[in-house]
Amino acid sequence: MAGPAAPSDALPGAADDAGRGALLYEYAPPRAHPIVYAGFLVFGFVLVTGSLEAMVRDAPARIYLLYAAPLAATALLYAVFFPSPVRIHALGIAPSRPLVARWRRPFVHWEDLAAVYPSFYDVTGAFVSPFASSDGKVTQMGLGLEWPDGRTETVRFTPTRFTAWQSRSRGYQGAIEAVRYAHGRLGRPLTSSAPRYSEDERRRLLDQATRPFLPFFAIVLLFASAAPVLWVLVLLGLPVEAALPVALAAPLGVSLRSWSKSRERNRILNRLSKAAEHERAGAAGAEGA
Repeated sequence: MAGPAAPSDALPGAADDAGRGALLYEYAPPRAHPIVYAGFLVFGFVLVTGSLEAMVRDAPARIYLLYAAPLAATALLYAVFFPSPVRIHALGIAPSRPLVARWRRPFVHWEDLAAVYPSFYDVTGAFVSPFASSDGKVTQMGLGLEWPDGRTETVRFTPTRFTAWQSRSRGYQGAIEAVRYAHGRLGRPLTSSAPRYSEDERRRLLDQATRPFLPFFAIVLLFASAAPVLWVLVLLGLPVEAALPVALAAPLGVSLRSWSKSRERNRILNRLSKAAEHERAGAAGAEGA
């Protein structure tokens, strides 16, 4: 039986790296969240314009430090959370880690895992947006690593540009190809066991996962309710300090429900994904027999 073809993005001839095996694939994640770059722009503008104003007024040196502090804090966050690349080797995977957490499981051997399968996740920050996450528009696909004790981790391949309803980024596609190649060379399936679902069960679970948790008009109404509720409560004589938490209850509740719905949806999709990967491995084994 012929072995699996090498992934198109593999690095042939890469040397064995401290027992990790040859490097098959490398993915560089986005260097920072877009809000960090927005912070650089906003706080850089504040520093420049504030410094010019301070020069005109002959302000003391501490004023310049105050203007520079937000930009310095943003730069510190950028450095602390600077991610390492994802590296897929013949014998395991080195997940991306921020600089502050490089010590945490820097490398995971395939033999230490119970299963590897496509795993769904929501883009950081977008999961609290009911408009984006209620129907899965911000859902992306990564690699789910599952240990024998049930612990899981999703290795993310977040693209810098998004296409509506396109969850399989180029980074993910190259990664899953390399993982399947590595497991094929080792003669082991990605997922050795998984639940089996009938077609009716799959349809029911998919419907449950993709059903919006609230109608669009209800989301808009609840989010827009904060200002009028606050206005009415203040007119009724309630202090602003007491009225504000009440007015924000509906928008915050919708965001928390959105977060909960996103987690529930992704758990269901991951169960189906694990089962599908197990079935794919079984079908491939039957064809090669």
